[in-house]
Amino acid sequence: MFRMKPLTAGIVAVALTFFASAAAYAQTETGNAYTYKIAVERHLEARLYKVLKEVTKVEDLVIIVSAEVTTPDEKQGSGKRALLLPGVPTRERLGVEGATTTEGAQSSVIVQSLKLTVLVDSSTSQTTIDTIHDVALSALDFDPDRGDRIEIRKVDYLSHRFKWGVLMLPQNLIIIILGIVGSVFLAAAALFFMNPFRSLAVSIKDIDWPTVRGTPAHNDLMPLSRTMPSEDYYREARTMTTRLQPHMQPRAPLPGGSVLSRATTSPAPASCLKKRRLRTWR
Repeated sequence: MFRMKPLTAGIVAVALTFFASAAAYAQTETGNAYTYKIAVERHLEARLYKVLKEVTKVEDLVIIVSAEVTTPDEKQGSGKRALLLPGVPTRERLGVEGATTTEGAQSSVIVQSLKLTVLVDSSTSQTTIDTIHDVALSALDFDPDRGDRIEIRKVDYLSHRFKWGVLMLPQNLIIIILGIVGSVFLAAAALFFMNPFRSLAVSIKDIDWPTVRGTPAHNDLMPLSRTMPSEDYYREARTMTTRLQPHMQPRAPLPGGSVLSRATTSPAPASCLKKRRLRTWR
């Protein structure tokens, strides 16, 4: 079994620690450079958009800035003409929320070159485009010798917006006509199939279901209202009894103790009523 000497093991451990530290440092520097680059580009885009909006009164603008920057650790030994950007946070405060430079201070980020692309609507006049070009050159301090470039493109923004006039285009008119014809066809089909279903529902309702089931029909059973007098019947009887009361004269009591009365004139109209029905009147 191979065993490493203590001296050799120490040297290997130191070497591994050195390489790990170097890799971490390189990764940190790369991350810092990318963070500086994004900060510079976003700052320039926001500042240029604000200036162009105030000058040209055009809001349909897309500004894309691509910047080559030099971090504070890389700026030494660079002989190119550079731009010191005053609006970018310094390295110590970069990434801190709300970080800004002090008044009159300069950032240590150096812009080596800029590439600007401005997208405007196709309906923008050439005079406005020339104004955007001149304002961009002044606002960002463009220097062709440094490799700065600017490009202004026209894009059809309005084609993606809804306008009532587009409904009259041939392809849209065809879709509208087909939609109307389809709606009329569906409505006619619904009315055509609705009448048979309505007739079928009426026919089903008129079927003598007791006969179909083999049970006696409801009409064969005498309803309860025919076997029992109604309230109107009792009310009329009480009214007639009240009217005939003055014409009644008492008779001799019967052996059971009850007294019957008899009319002095013609029989009372209610004399045909059965006694069992007059039982509730007393």
